[in-house]
Amino acid sequence: MLEAILLLNIKVKKGFCLNCGKQGAENGGALDWTALSVFILKCLGAEETLQLLQKYAQFIPSLQLDRRFYQACALSAMAESRRPECESLPYSVICAVTKKASPEEDASVLLGTHVS
Repeated sequence: MLEAILLLNIKVKKGFCLNCGKQGAENGGALDWTALSVFILKCLGAEETLQLLQKYAQFIPSLQLDRRFYQACALSAMAESRRPECESLPYSVICAVTKKASPEEDASVLLGTHVS
């Protein structure tokens, strides 16, 4: 399902209309690559997200994934490796990184690496 969404975004970015299939349409309905990638990360986790994005890397222009994605991905991978039994932890880490986190929501606290 997420791969299908990724493919549809690629198609829209290339100027295809998803309604009629003709090329030359505006890509106003295309999703931002960072937003889409963070959404996929929340659903699949770091390893599967990276595999999926690498599969379609030639269609994602360089510099289209910003710092938020890479930070969320790295922290999610660390969270998954440190506490694999906790399914909501990577999601919590991603949310903390991709929004303005308050001091109580510092990612180091979520990862269990916070030093008081």
